[in-house]
Amino acid sequence: MHPHFVNQDKQREATARASHDDSLAFAEALVEHAQTEEAVMYPAAILVGHEVLQRSVMRAVTLV
Repeated sequence: MHPHFVNQDKQREATARASHDDSLAFAEALVEHAQTEEAVMYPAAILVGHEVLQRSVMRAVTLV
């Protein structure tokens, strides 16, 4: 096989591996993001919602 074609095959393989690694890294980052949202952000949003509700009820009671 001509050396030019061998190099192209190697480049193609390297590109495929790099693309796969990029996809894998993206997938891992996406999973980590989802886990962070589930473990931290959603519970925090619920706590903030409860706090806002409690404060608005307390404010309504003191205004009456």
